[in-house]
Amino acid sequence: RDPSQNGDDVTTVRRIPNSLGPSERFYAALLSSPICHYESSSSDDDWTELMSAVCTRAGVPFPAPLPAQSPNPAAFYAARASLVLEESRCLLANALSSTPGRTGSGFGGGINVVLTRVREKPKKLSVALQFCKTDGYGGV
Repeated sequence: RDPSQNGDDVTTVRRIPNSLGPSERFYAALLSSPICHYESSSSDDDWTELMSAVCTRAGVPFPAPLPAQSPNPAAFYAARASLVLEESRCLLANALSSTPGRTGSGFGGGINVVLTRVREKPKKLSVALQFCKTDGYGGV
């Protein structure tokens, strides 16, 4: 796989700005990688590359065992946030690997999309995700 084709090379991954809400940053960090990265994330090398990109976007440390004590509240929550991102990555990877009609590195008859907007709807206690069709390499 050539990372330069999909824009997910760890050296080019940018942190999502704090001006976005926490939920929006979470989903954007998690859903900005191509589906093929989730499908292949069961191997150690691919997992490391994918989680490095996700954690960089979210501005949290790479998943590691939780320390017995944290120096401050920010460190306490950042360590747990990366574990929540990892659990979410695992759920996505499992769902993608068990999808009927999946062929090769994508879904049979599927389309490539990228997350473009997240809107929280507090009155309905829900989150609306908006996607945009892409060319398959992350470009719209």
